[in-house]
Amino acid sequence: MIHHHSKKYCHGQSTNDWINAAADFVATCPPGLEGACLEIMSAYQNSPLVLAHKAYIALMWCNQIYIEHCAMEGLLSAENIQGYPADALIVIFKAKSIN
Repeated sequence: MIHHHSKKYCHGQSTNDWINAAADFVATCPPGLEGACLEIMSAYQNSPLVLAHKAYIALMWCNQIYIEHCAMEGLLSAENIQGYPADALIVIFKAKSIN
């Protein structure tokens, strides 16, 4: 998969814009500031989806629907593939004003 980091998304920013903003923030920090870096590969694991499951797992981004090829653990309400229906139910409940 190829990701175009300069492509502007529906909100008008690209991945490079976010990286540049982070770099500007770090460059303007006062001397002596300490920081930490998370190991993204350990925090967010990708689990490939079985071909038969791909028909039921989709992602909506900028009003477009994309077929998912893997489930990212750590970014959903529940782990692995269970996070997709859990997040969908949360959106449905909120739309119906169910708390």
